[in-house]
Amino acid sequence: DGIRDIGVTGVQTCALPICGLQAGDKLQQMHDNAIQERTRLRLKEETEEQAQRAEDIRLHAEQRRAAKREALSAVDRRFATTRLLAKNLSASVGRAFTFRAAGVDSALFRLPDASAGAAAEPRLVAMGDTSREGGIDLLLDALSRVAGESLPLRPLLVLECSDPDRDAEVARRAQDLEVETRWTRGPADVRGAVEAADLIVVTQRWGEVMPAACLVALAAGVPVVAARTPGVAEGLPQDAGQLVDPADAGELADVLRGLTGDEGSFSSLSGGALEASLTVKSVDDEAREWLDTYDELVAEAGGSHAIQGASGDVAARLE
Repeated sequence: DGIRDIGVTGVQTCALPICGLQAGDKLQQMHDNAIQERTRLRLKEETEEQAQRAEDIRLHAEQRRAAKREALSAVDRRFATTRLLAKNLSASVGRAFTFRAAGVDSALFRLPDASAGAAAEPRLVAMGDTSREGGIDLLLDALSRVAGESLPLRPLLVLECSDPDRDAEVARRAQDLEVETRWTRGPADVRGAVEAADLIVVTQRWGEVMPAACLVALAAGVPVVAARTPGVAEGLPQDAGQLVDPADAGELADVLRGLTGDEGSFSSLSGGALEASLTVKSVDDEAREWLDTYDELVAEAGGSHAIQGASGDVAARLE
């Protein structure tokens, strides 16, 4: 057990090691060092694998972009549905893109009665999906902020499924806020919701194109509150809608308060939406534009079977 000296004050152990104790510490230290080294090597290997996967993804994406650029460079006409997208694609591909807005089948919707005046409790409809890019959480956050203020709003979510977990989360939050939710099964669900809407909220966060919900709202003459993304900012008439920061639920809550608390502001926005509906391109207009393009291409190629001119009936030409 070692050497011990008996002193006046009691038992005092000298500095000589107890048998095996020091050797055990060294073995433990060696063991710990080996574990740390194995951990370091494993982390290094995983990091290298992650870096390689990231590089493979980058190269694959670049190959896809290069293939698209090559394909787009070989065509005679290139179009984009927003001016911003046309600009960006022109810079990326090195070939000019022409802006051509998408058409909407406005015959599917009944325009609101302008003489009816503002609704006592406006029906707020949000259309989209439950994905994070869809941004429906922005509206739910805003509604939670005004939940105790008794705003005269009747919110309705008209949603497409995206992911079971996200669907369940959105459904739970909507239920907690007593917000009605409908899951779309086809165009009829969307049409009925749009016709019942006094205000449409569009929260999609993707940027370069105009969301279909905005186009549908404009075609139906319904004012829009939308996330301020480049495509929406470019295409939404100022008199027909208001834009909010896609990351600021407080700003959206303030807009909802303002519209429901100021009948004149809401009526003005509704009037602007009705005027905007008269300028929305229809699907017939879009079909005529594409047919005219085909006519030009056939004529330039020296073809003898050019499609009938733009003055003809669209349905007959499409046949």
